[in-house]
Amino acid sequence: MGKKRKTYKEKIIADLRRKVYSLEAQKPNSLQEKESKTMRDVPYHTTTITVPINSHIYLSKDIFKTGILTGAILFLQLVLYFLLKNHVLVLPMVRY
Repeated sequence: MGKKRKTYKEKIIADLRRKVYSLEAQKPNSLQEKESKTMRDVPYHTTTITVPINSHIYLSKDIFKTGILTGAILFLQLVLYFLLKNHVLVLPMVRY
């Protein structure tokens, strides 16, 4: 089978694409010069923001609740383990 030939529209599109790429290659040099000039003119300021300790009180409450919940889950797992191990609670298909 032969190679597919480009249509006239495809040739025009490819030509326009090449022109766009060549223009983009020329623009960055002039843009970099403009950006470097404008960046030198902009003063650099540092600002510090202080956050009071009490502003994140919800975070400490959430961590406390998460700790309580995790502790309760671990405690229930231990209780369930000992109940199953001593055969106080018997579940089918579970053996210790």
